[in-house]
Amino acid sequence: MKSYVIDQNVMRKPMLAALIAAEPDSSFIVPDVALLEMSKGQNWEGTMRPSLAAFAGANDRIYVSLSIGEALKRERNFLNATTVQDLITDEFTSFVRSLIKELSSGRPAMSMELIRANFPQAFTHWQTADLNADSAKARVIELVHLFKKGLKKEVIKALRNHSYPQYRLALIAAQAEQFVLNHIPPKVIAPAAAYKFLSYQPMTFRYTVLLTRHALDWAIEGGLDSLPTERELNNLLDIEYALTASYFDDLVTEDGGARSAFSDLKEILAMSPETVAAVMKGTLQEILADPKF
Repeated sequence: MKSYVIDQNVMRKPMLAALIAAEPDSSFIVPDVALLEMSKGQNWEGTMRPSLAAFAGANDRIYVSLSIGEALKRERNFLNATTVQDLITDEFTSFVRSLIKELSSGRPAMSMELIRANFPQAFTHWQTADLNADSAKARVIELVHLFKKGLKKEVIKALRNHSYPQYRLALIAAQAEQFVLNHIPPKVIAPAAAYKFLSYQPMTFRYTVLLTRHALDWAIEGGLDSLPTERELNNLLDIEYALTASYFDDLVTEDGGARSAFSDLKEILAMSPETVAAVMKGTLQEILADPKF
């Protein structure tokens, strides 16, 4: 029995229907970001109906996860690491199950009517927050500039050459940890408590790992400045799929970026602090001594 996070891009594909049929004991998580992606345009209903139809035969095995923003806010307010139980929201799961049942039965969908009534206000909010492409890209550009300024040119060359994959992961982990610690005020939270919080691999750390990874790769490869803002927004939404999936068994997606982010995050979470420190120290010395860089 497994738990799968489902990318919106496979919900209307035969591969999802085949997986649901082949694994009758597995559960399927519809992340909040998938519902957001269904609602990006004015034809949201034309996207949502066929997307959710795939789950009609497995309604009791569908769960909806809390939005990333809400989970991060809870961690920030209480400094308690998010668990799988925290991530699954009974209220939204019940609502989406009702919606799927109504849509598959052919009778009037009261849940859909409720969405229609609230959609204009929600869409306006999303355009200024979750779907604000200009703001999202600007935040990443700021991180990219930090890496370009802070990393030695030899390190950037070595990473661009893909010569040190483990060092790349260790660097991401170390930088992400430092970013998180820098944003936990020591006058409010004692350093020991902050490190203990990090030891539970909270969502705050996982999300920072993915953002750090994303910005580092742009710093290494270049090209972000000329990338259309909408494409960068899609890249950041892919990160949310990978982040949610890190709490479950696997991510079902056709997006290579989301799959790669998920794989890197799982590998980083499996690295001990001692391994990160050893790789960082030993490999940096090796890079600096290598005449190629």
